Order: sequence, then C-alpha cells, then structure tokens
Amino acid sequence: MIPPKDGYILRTAGKATDFALAHMKVGDPITAEYKVLPQDSSKNYDVEHFKMMIGGGTILVDNGQPAEFSRNDTDVNGYRARTAVGYSKDQRYVYIITADHSDTSYGMSLQELQQFMVQLGVWKGLNLDGGGSTQMVARPLGETNVQLVNNTEYGSERQVVNGLGVYSLAPKGEVKNFTLSGETHLLLNEQAQFQMKGYDIYYNPIDLTGAVPEWSQAPAKGWFLGDKFIPTRTGSTVLTATYGQGKADLKVQVIGRDDVASLKIQPSSGAITENADIPMMVTLTTKDGTARDVPPESLKWELIGIDGKMEGNTLHVDSVKDTENARLIADYDGFRTMVALQTGEWKSWADFDQTSQPVSFTNYPAEVTGSVSVVAGLPGKSANDRAVQLKYDFTQGTGTKAGYVLFGSSGIPIAGQPQSLRVNVLGDNSLNWLRAEFVDGKGETKVIDLAKAINWSGWKTLTADLGGLNFPVTLKRIYAVDIAQGQDERAAVGSIALDDLSFLYKSGLPSSTKSSVQLTIDKPEISVNGKVSVIDQAPVIVDGNTLVPVRFIVEALGGEVLWDNDERKAIVMKDNHLIDAWLGKKDLVMDGERVTAEVAPQLINERTMIPLRLLAEKMGWKVTWNNDTRSVTLN
Repeated sequence: MIPPKDGYILRTAGKATDFALAHMKVGDPITAEYKVLPQDSSKNYDVEHFKMMIGGGTILVDNGQPAEFSRNDTDVNGYRARTAVGYSKDQRYVYIITADHSDTSYGMSLQELQQFMVQLGVWKGLNLDGGGSTQMVARPLGETNVQLVNNTEYGSERQVVNGLGVYSLAPKGEVKNFTLSGETHLLLNEQAQFQMKGYDIYYNPIDLTGAVPEWSQAPAKGWFLGDKFIPTRTGSTVLTATYGQGKADLKVQVIGRDDVASLKIQPSSGAITENADIPMMVTLTTKDGTARDVPPESLKWELIGIDGKMEGNTLHVDSVKDTENARLIADYDGFRTMVALQTGEWKSWADFDQTSQPVSFTNYPAEVTGSVSVVAGLPGKSANDRAVQLKYDFTQGTGTKAGYVLFGSSGIPIAGQPQSLRVNVLGDNSLNWLRAEFVDGKGETKVIDLAKAINWSGWKTLTADLGGLNFPVTLKRIYAVDIAQGQDERAAVGSIALDDLSFLYKSGLPSSTKSSVQLTIDKPEISVNGKVSVIDQAPVIVDGNTLVPVRFIVEALGGEVLWDNDERKAIVMKDNHLIDAWLGKKDLVMDGERVTAEVAPQLINERTMIPLRLLAEKMGWKVTWNNDTRSVTLN
C-alpha cells in the first residue's frame, strides 16, 4: 500500500512479527531507532559520514582481485544477465556494469563477471543483481530523457527496488555542440525541418528551441527558408548547421525519378460526384524500400475527363465530362501514376419526412440513460421538417459510455455495395465521438468514425468511406460515445440529431469490348477480329524478346498511345492502365511501378517497339504463340 501522508509502514518478519502481534495494539506510540552494523563485528565503519548506500549481492572484487563470495548467491548462479558496481583504487572512477542475456548473448557467470571487473580496473566491486532485473538507462547527448540501453532478459523492463543513478550537478554552460535529426529522404519542393538537440560544455542538455543556425549545403540542392530546407534538385547533399561553438552535419537524399520504385494514388472515395471534394493520398516508395507520403507541393497533377482542380491533395470536382474515362494522373519528377475514377450517385436512404426507418434507443453501460425520437422543428429546420433526435445522459456509470440510435430491431440491411455514407448532424459541441456501426457480409461488426469530436453546433454534413467493408452490409446503429480517457473534457449530457442519410453507389462500369489481335513475326500486317490490315512495321524478335509496334496493338484493343518528343517516350493509356516507355531505357513505369525489361523499347522504321511480354502482362491480355506460323494472338 501507499504510506499515508506523514505516516509510516512498519514491516516485520519472523520473531519480530510474533513480538509485534503480542505486544502492540492500535493507539500505542512507537519509536523507531535503527543502526547500520557490520556483518563482521570486528570491523568498524564511520556510518555517520556515508554519502550513499546500496544493497546488493556478494562482494565480487576486493583489492583488485576476485574475492571469495561474501554471501550465498546460488539463486543467480549460471549464465544470466548481470548488474554490478565498483570503484577504482584511487576512487576517481565508478564502474556501472550490465551484461546481457538475450538472443545474441549468454550473459555471464559470477566468476566471469569477477574477471571482467578486474580487467576493467575495479578495486572493489559488488554484485547488484542477476537476471530479469538487470537494466541500464542513459541519457544520450542533447536528450532530456533517459533511454534503455541494454537488452533486458525477458524483453521488457521491470519495476525494481534497487537502483543506482549518476546525476550532473554542473551549472548551465555554453553550447559545446549539438546533433541534427530529421527526415533524410526528401522530396522535391517539400519543406523539410530539422531538430537541433544541443549540450553544453558540461554535457548537460540545452534547449535550442527557436535557435537559428547558419546553414550551408554541399553540393547545392535547394534553398533555406528560415529553419526550413526546400530541395529543388535531386541527388545527395550534406547539410551543415553552425551555432555557437557547435557544428553538425546531416546527409540527405533528394529523391529523383531514378530513385523511385513505385508511386500510388489512394482516393478516399470509391466514386466521384459533381461538387465533391475527394482527398487523395499519394505514397512514394524508393528502390531501397523507404516509403513516404507525398506532400502536394511535390506533385504535378493532370485531370482527364473531369472539370475541377487539385487543392493541395484534394480533388475538387466541378463536373464530370467523360464518365467512362475520368482519370487522375500524379507526376513526381516525371515518374507518373494514374487512377481511373468511377462516377457515382447519392441515393437517399432515410430523410425521416417521406422516407423513414424504425429507430429506438439503446445504451452502454446500463447506467446510461437517454431517448431516441423522430421530431420536427429542430433548430435550423422548418416546422414540418423531421429528424431523429438522440438525447443522452452519461453522468452515471464508469468507463466508456455510449447512447445509440438503433435502426430496426437489430439493424437494417443496405442494398448493393455503397461506397460512402453521408448524414447531416445537428451537433451539441459536446466533444463526444460520433460513430456508425455496421455488420458486414462475414457477420463481423465494423465501426466507422463519423467525427472524432462533435465540436460544432448547428447542422453539419459528415461523410465516411465504406469501401473497405465486405458486402452486403447492415447498418445497425449510429451513436455518441464518451470514451473512458479524458471524460472531464467532454459534456456528459447532450442532444444531437440525424437527418438525410444517404449512400453513394458507383455508376455502371463501361462495357469492355472483346477483341482478338493477331500478328506474325517479320510480317507487316495485323488482324483485328479477323479483319486484316497492312502496317508499316512488323513485329520482330530481339535477343529472344518479341517487340511489337505498340500503337497498332493498343489502338486495335481500344486503348490510346501518345508520344512525348521531349522525353522520347511512348505513353500508353487504356482503362485504368498507364505505361510510360522511354526509348533506349530498360526501365518502364507501368501503373506506377518500375519494371525492368530484358530489352529496351526502341525505334524501328519510326515506330516505337515495346517488349510484348511486359505489355501483355500489365494489360491483362491473354497471349497465344503459334510456333508453326510464328504468329502471336492477343485477346
């Protein structure tokens, strides 16, 4: 137990316990006296002038030599993690020692620990512990907190009663040096900020918040804006910061197209509608496996079939011009990726005026009270406009508390495969959490966050992505929840309302035309669905790879081929596929991934020729080879 304020705990054992039970009763005054007595009664120590004391196990080293064990430490025999302390003969140095017992170390026996301490220069030393309690922490230069520096025997730290700490009482001194830390893989045009952690001439940490060092770079890859570095050219550079007497370097790599392994766009919604705002998360992965979320200033965007604009990393759609070919291309330093966007339609599920769903109140835990009802005339609504009102009282009970709007008796199935949920919510500024609960096609409960905090009053439209659910789904309930942590910051009593629930559905996909294309090696003709046409460049075999005239094939199968003369590359677009192929370069970018061909694309008779295998694999075409006729059929 925790000792009471201004009180003590008297702990007894053995005969002392018997004495206490026999002779002490509540209310007796107790006077405690204690002395430090040597185990060897023939020795005398000036305990009044001891500066510190620490308990431990056996004496391990005495007079610079391994000592006979002064106590029985059989419970920590064998090879274990070890903790020990000792001091040098001149008492100038203290040695604090740990030895690990982990996947890569057997630890030490007590005899090995003795020999190790003697080699270090310990004159007198003590075994502190052995096993799971062995742990050492240290404060790295410039840091204000300690960090665990050894591998603990059981993989985690334990609370121990015995510890030894070394602390600096030196005054605050001048800056001696500092370290630099921050992101070392930088993207073009992003604002990179680095942290300085300094220490003074006594090696104590110094707060360098607000310090502005002098910056330099070699070679130059960008420019500095205050304490931020903005890279504008790719490649490696060393950033140097100078402040006071201190100087620190940090090597950074500005990622360029040749460093990128993949670039991916992840829309927040599975379908787009007019006047929608759709956040786009773009992730870049380098060849060495470093993954970065790409900031908007690092990208160039191209919208196809869409009227709108990118605002940061959010696509604002004014209108959709081409519902079958709405596309969004992200470009990082010439490395491109594309996402084909489906159009969608919001369908009303319940407006509680003409269309409604049965609703009721449920609670958690039992002490929570409240109600659910369909009412008219709420603030911001007309007298006849109805909505679902949820009233809740979280003042009773403990832990996480919730008040639910339950749909039907145990939920209502939702038709089809909705991509998003939209609902208008009358907020109460309670800061409670608002969530929706679904049961998916596997019978698993899925919780969707509508708002991490109800931090508004009046009506607000909330949208949540449902694309990751297993369909079909059932909407069970929408609820306000007051989680256990930080309940004093949120209102325990409140009222919210829900109106105009709707779901977003994808529009029908364009039908794909089935085609069959046949070409013959070294024969300048192409057969599309049985109709033969003459072409000006036949397929050829180069180093065992079949190269085909990309424009004839892609256009025959319903795609589009463009030419970028500045970069000397062919651009292939079909459905949701985007391929960039540079003449003379074996690396192609296919659907945002770097792919290396055995033979580079090349120009023959002014026609761009691309390895067929890579093209067919990426496009999902079925390839049939007829060895007798040396012909290739694509379906």
